[in-house]
Amino acid sequence: MKQLPVLYSFRRCPYAIRARMSLIEAKVSVELREVVLKEKPQEMVEASAKGTVPVLLPSGDQGEVIDESLEIMLWALTQNNTQWLSGPVTLSKQLEIIADFEKSFKPLLDSYKYHDDQSEHGRTQYQLEALEIIKQLNDGMKNSDYLTCSQPRLVDIALFPFIRQYAHVDMDWFSRQNVKSIQEWLYRWLESDCFKLAMQKFRVWKPDQEVTVFDVSGGMR
Repeated sequence: MKQLPVLYSFRRCPYAIRARMSLIEAKVSVELREVVLKEKPQEMVEASAKGTVPVLLPSGDQGEVIDESLEIMLWALTQNNTQWLSGPVTLSKQLEIIADFEKSFKPLLDSYKYHDDQSEHGRTQYQLEALEIIKQLNDGMKNSDYLTCSQPRLVDIALFPFIRQYAHVDMDWFSRQNVKSIQEWLYRWLESDCFKLAMQKFRVWKPDQEVTVFDVSGGMR
């Protein structure tokens, strides 16, 4: 059997989700190693001292360990499906949108989703501030089904898992907000073969178990 790249992953982690979805879209098969973050395997920590998922170990001479989800996405999409990296909006612009979103939205999402009494502001404030960012994305979709054009691109998968997390904190409330384009966009991704394949359940990896090959036969359909 041909040696496959190895992906250390955790099913519910949004960073790991977007990495797996990119591998599916690019049809790049990997050996999947599902981990429990409280019991990180020594093999993963030795590969990446960061101790976070996802971590990709390219096979053979394909490159060094990649332990940033966005870099894994770029690596996968350059193997195949490079059109996701181009289009009406350049790759550099997509990366800029992703960076701005992560810097502004992710802290608000965490403060909203994991709110506690030690937080500086009330939960509703974080919820509404994050919604303003989603409204900006929604306003940019007036003439397209996806964030930057009529077809999915890198930026869509990069942002999707975090907007999914936000919506699922209170889906009833989110469904009543005036962000129809984003709501429809989110639903399409949730119902896509790509997402369903990415969310398959796997047993926790052990060094002596049979190799688990990650299914990349689906896509955005």
